[in-house]
Amino acid sequence: VELLYFLVDAYLFIGPLPCFYVYDLFYLIFIGFNFVLLYFIFKCIYIILMFWYYRLFYLT
Repeated sequence: VELLYFLVDAYLFIGPLPCFYVYDLFYLIFIGFNFVLLYFIFKCIYIILMFWYYRLFYLT
């Protein structure tokens, strides 16, 4: 799949199609947004786990 993207990028770099650069930019932004979303989800899970551990040790 990455080879396909590489070939498409090479073709678009050679070919004069500026609209696909916008698509590439949106693709990169989408990937970055997914990573940020995963980071926040894991951060929330970590905070919840730490809270439960704290309650467990605090109540016992």
